[in-house]
Amino acid sequence: MIENRDIHFKKRYIEMCSAGKEIYELFRTSEWFNKAEGGIITPKSIFEPGDYFHHPQMEEGEVKIVKEVKGLSLIHSTDSESYKEEECVWIPTAEQIKRGLEQVGWSIGDVSDEDEEERLIRRYMDSRGKRWSRVKKSWIDI
Repeated sequence: MIENRDIHFKKRYIEMCSAGKEIYELFRTSEWFNKAEGGIITPKSIFEPGDYFHHPQMEEGEVKIVKEVKGLSLIHSTDSESYKEEECVWIPTAEQIKRGLEQVGWSIGDVSDEDEEERLIRRYMDSRGKRWSRVKKSWIDI
């Protein structure tokens, strides 16, 4: 569980996370592979208590904090609302991105002093041959 801090994500960063959802989830799923015993992977939620997330029903730029995850289908937020997991987007913090890069064994250079989520994710996506299109609000191939 991450320690919650008063974080205000930029609207553009939330859009970036939404557009690259499957790529970002790799940070969490790679952890499952690294911890798998005997090659058996136990599926679990991408979300953990304390994570930030966005749901399409929320206002633009709004995020909430995961209080608990029920099975693989329902997320309860700290304000007691519930959301279907498959509709939610994980909004990783800078520390979670750094830890994710370590888990997948992907280097984008020294990021130890970097604490800006958007810069970290841009560097990561650039290393994967993608850049952010402000017009299309999506990651496009370079």
